[in-house]
Amino acid sequence: MPDSCHTVQERVGRVAAGDDRRAGGRDRMETLLALAEHLPDDERVLLRQVFELGLTVPQIARQTQRPRGHVYRRVQRILRRLNSPLFRYVAGHQRILPAELRAIAGLAVLAGLSVRQTARRARLTLHEVRSRVMALKMLSQM
Repeated sequence: MPDSCHTVQERVGRVAAGDDRRAGGRDRMETLLALAEHLPDDERVLLRQVFELGLTVPQIARQTQRPRGHVYRRVQRILRRLNSPLFRYVAGHQRILPAELRAIAGLAVLAGLSVRQTARRARLTLHEVRSRVMALKMLSQM
């Protein structure tokens, strides 16, 4: 079946939700939307278009004047980030993180910026950013 015939929920749901999509789909969607509150505005709007409004990839692509593949990959990346243990840890613990980790957590984990982009914005070296991201990962596994 061509890509344009699938809704975003059908296609992305297989990637994000796994086999229990039928049983816990609504709960999973509500959890994802709650976590989406920690995303940048443009990413949060995109997820709401998908899960609350039920728009398809071609509809969103037309509205945003972006290629379908770009929209689909963007939704996939956002969902992968939301489902990561690191994102969930930072979202739940951001207020209690030490100041030197809090800024990096917001930029690299919640906003999804690259190490280089995070280093520029935080005015840190790449090594400092990598070290702090590694510290966050270690904390999230405790």
